[in-house]
Amino acid sequence: MHAGSQSVELDHKGLILLDEALRIAFTRLYDADVLDLDRLDKMRDVLIAGMVPWITRGETDVWRVARRGIFARCAKLVEEVTSAPNSPLVAAE
Repeated sequence: MHAGSQSVELDHKGLILLDEALRIAFTRLYDADVLDLDRLDKMRDVLIAGMVPWITRGETDVWRVARRGIFARCAKLVEEVTSAPNSPLVAAE
């Protein structure tokens, strides 16, 4: 499995934890109406990149792992919105 630009090996328990955390994260993002159906692959990659480091550090709480993925996705979304050339959030010079 590749998380970001690194190759990571997860054991069986880690994969199950990742699967459960992804399900929670996607459900929460869907409920919040921020799930971009046109870019699910990219969103999944951002979620995984935010979750895997915590799993490899030994985190076992699925809700904490899911939350870390959601935080990573939200940070990426803010970055995309604020870096857009016509973003209303970018101050005019």
